Amino acid sequence: MHELQNGNINIAVPWMVNIYNDRHKTSFDSKRGNILRVICWHWYHGRYSSEEKCQMVGGDYISTFAAAKTAYKSGQRTQFIKESFADGVLYDIRKKLIAPEDEKIAVDMMRALITQGINGHDPHHILGEYFTIKYNYHDVDKKEFDRGMAHLIYHSKCNLAAYWVTYNYLDAKKSNDLVKGVAAAQWALPMNDGLHEKWMKKWLARSLKKLSPEEKKEAQKLVDEGFPHADKFRKQAFEYLQRVGDIPADRPFKKKQEEEEELEEISIPAKPQDLISALTLLLMLPESTPQPLFTEDDQRLFTEYLAGKQLGFNKAKRLVILLTKNDKKLQALLKHHEQGKHAARVKELRSIIGHEHELHIGNTPLAASVGWYLTYRGDKVMCNPYVTRLGNNGPSSKAGLQVGDMIDRVNGVDIRHLQARNLFVRLVSCWPKGLPMHLQIKRGKFPHRSAGDSNPKTVTKKFQLVLPKK
Repeated sequence: MHELQNGNINIAVPWMVNIYNDRHKTSFDSKRGNILRVICWHWYHGRYSSEEKCQMVGGDYISTFAAAKTAYKSGQRTQFIKESFADGVLYDIRKKLIAPEDEKIAVDMMRALITQGINGHDPHHILGEYFTIKYNYHDVDKKEFDRGMAHLIYHSKCNLAAYWVTYNYLDAKKSNDLVKGVAAAQWALPMNDGLHEKWMKKWLARSLKKLSPEEKKEAQKLVDEGFPHADKFRKQAFEYLQRVGDIPADRPFKKKQEEEEELEEISIPAKPQDLISALTLLLMLPESTPQPLFTEDDQRLFTEYLAGKQLGFNKAKRLVILLTKNDKKLQALLKHHEQGKHAARVKELRSIIGHEHELHIGNTPLAASVGWYLTYRGDKVMCNPYVTRLGNNGPSSKAGLQVGDMIDRVNGVDIRHLQARNLFVRLVSCWPKGLPMHLQIKRGKFPHRSAGDSNPKTVTKKFQLVLPKK
C-alpha cells in the first residue's frame, strides 16, 4: 500500500499488467479500465516527455490504441476508454485502415463529449489531429483541414494541440504555412519537451532558413499578436466550429483565463486510489499452483555459481533461467545454502532479490537505467526491459547499447515477462563479474514490431556485455 501511494512504478506496473491480463481472475471491467488508463498514460507520455518518471515506462501509441479498442468493443464506456478508442480509430486514417462505421462512431462520440461539456480537452485535440491528418493524407476538401485547425487553435493552450498546430504548418504533407508555423513554434516550444521539443526545434531551424526578411517580419507580427493562443484567434476558431456544428451554437465563448481548469496541461490521470484498487484486486486473486523445487542439476549449477567458478555459455544460459524464471525454486536454493560456506554470498543475493524495484543507475553494475517497454498483442499486455538512461563510460555504453533499446533476449533466453524490468535488474546485479552476458536487443521506432511487419524501421542487434569485477 505504502509503495503504491508513493507511485513506485517498478512495483505498480507488473501488478497492474498482471491484473489487466488475467481476465479469468479479474472480472471487474471498471477496474480493468482504471488499470488500462494508468498503463496507457505512461505508454504515451514516456515517449514524449523528458520527465524521468514518465520515461520509466515505454511503448507506443499503436499498442495503446489497440488496447483501448478492445476495451471499448468489450463494453467499457468510461470517458477515458471512449477518448482512447476514438483517438486510436481516427489515428488509423493516416494509413487508410479506418472502417467507415468506426470513423462515424469516433467522430460522433468526440462531438458529443464537446456538446455535453465533458472535458473539452481531449476531444478537441483528437478531432484536430484527425481532420488535419485526413486532409494531408487523403484527397478531401481543404475544409477538413480548416475544421481540424479550428479545434487545435481554439484549444491551443494545451501543449499537444500547440504541437499539432506547429506540425501542420511546418512539417505536414500539404498544409505548410511557414509564417504561421514559425509563429506557432514560439508558443509551442516552451510548453513541450522530449521528442516534441526536439522535432519542433528541427522544423523551426529549417523553416527560418527558407523565410525571406519580409516573411520573418510577418511571423514576428503574429508572435506579437499571440498566435495561435490569443483570444482573438481562439474566438475565430470557436465561431468556425459553431458554424460546422462541432460546438453548440448557443454556447458562449470563454476567454483563456476563464478556461484555466478546462484547458490545463495534461497531468497524470492515475490517482493513488486507482493503484490501491489494483493492489486490492491482486490480494483477492487465488494462490497459484505450487512450483516444483530444484533438481540435482539445479543445485550443482547454483553451487558452482555461488563458488564463483567459470561458467560456459550453456551453463550461463541455464543461470539466466534459474535467476529469472522461477522465484520459488530460487528461494529454495538460497535457503539450502544459507548455513554453509556460501552463506555470505547468499546474504548478498537476498539483499538484491525482492528489492530490484529500488535499484537504479547508481547502484547496479550495469551503469544504466532500465524501464518497462509495454506492448499489446491479442488482448494481452507484454513487458520487456528497455534502456532509459546510460552512465558515462559504463559497461552498457562500452558494449554499444543506446537509450531506447528494447532488450529481447539474454544468453538466448526470452526475457519478456510480467516483471521484465525488475528481473533484468536482478540479473545484472547478481551476474558473475567478468562472465560475458549476451544481449539481443531491438532498436528502432517501434522496437517490438517484427521484421515481417510493414515498414518496421527496426533492427535486431546482439551485444556482449561484460560487467566489471569488484
